[in-house]
Amino acid sequence: MVRCGKKMEMKECIIGDRIIISPLEVRHYLLDLPPLKEAFRKEAVVYALRTLYPGTPESTVFDYCCVREKTVGIAVPSGRLEKYRSYNKPLVSPSLVIGQSEKNAVTVCAAESWIELQVVRQGVLSVLFCAGLSDMAEDDIIARTLADKAYADLPVHVYTLPDAPVQRIIHQYERCRNAEIKPFGSMLTPSVVSKSVVFREVKNSPAAAKILAVSAILLAAGILGIFDFQLYRKAERSAENLQAVKKEYEKSREAALVYGPAQAAPEFNVPVHLPLAVILHEISGAAAGIRLDSFTVNGDSFKFEAENAQALPVLENLKKSEFLENVTLYQAVPLENGGERFIISGKIKDE
Repeated sequence: MVRCGKKMEMKECIIGDRIIISPLEVRHYLLDLPPLKEAFRKEAVVYALRTLYPGTPESTVFDYCCVREKTVGIAVPSGRLEKYRSYNKPLVSPSLVIGQSEKNAVTVCAAESWIELQVVRQGVLSVLFCAGLSDMAEDDIIARTLADKAYADLPVHVYTLPDAPVQRIIHQYERCRNAEIKPFGSMLTPSVVSKSVVFREVKNSPAAAKILAVSAILLAAGILGIFDFQLYRKAERSAENLQAVKKEYEKSREAALVYGPAQAAPEFNVPVHLPLAVILHEISGAAAGIRLDSFTVNGDSFKFEAENAQALPVLENLKKSEFLENVTLYQAVPLENGGERFIISGKIKDE
């Protein structure tokens, strides 16, 4: 049985007893993560996706899948996921199906309302993005990638879901004209499907202590080097959580001293020159009850927004820190509870 599009009033398709989710609604992100313990991988994915996915953490469900050497992070609004689950069928990611099936190719997967492109070389997924068919244009990103000389040696494979505008794709993308065109369902072997099902269970947000620890690891490893490092925290910081973060930092620091200044802890790969966990500890210790709403690090500069404390005492305490310099208060707004909401910026000293 095959159903798709308007018949379901949704963008996903049903092939047999499986729902093929729409990557326009269930976003996929190709992540470069450092070597991590498996216990930390989910937290690392969630942290990275919070800086990339536009939804709020409270209304988003996260998942991930390791495709050979790469990690694919997945995010979907919780309400949309519930609608998918109402069909009581396995949710299959077309992105993961192709990533599991191809070895060397530029692949184009098309449905009625979306088109996705992947580049797989020697079994390693290196490019992954999706666009709505209404966004297709002569100079769109899919056209530019297909025309990129870096991928000229790879064959183009086109996979189609029901109601995909095959003739439009062939007309618009020159490299697709001589491509091998196959139905998407031809890849749905039991082995591939078993590795491509997502959101098998509801996964709650990780504990704050783990997110804080992993956030320091990811920033130091350069995972989000092209983005500002943003950490959203709505719950109060507890001393126990902060000690957990500091413990991870100290472990990495001790390992670096053992292996030499050019190396870091082999499992976490955290450079010693950026003691982010200690910086978080300094900010939290600047006032009782302080709550961080956002925290940003770009190079050696930092900025954070906080509330539930008086701005001036926090400023004065941070100026005394041995780790910080050029600490400046930008604004402070009184709150009904007697505290203030404020923004402070500064620089992290080199050790």
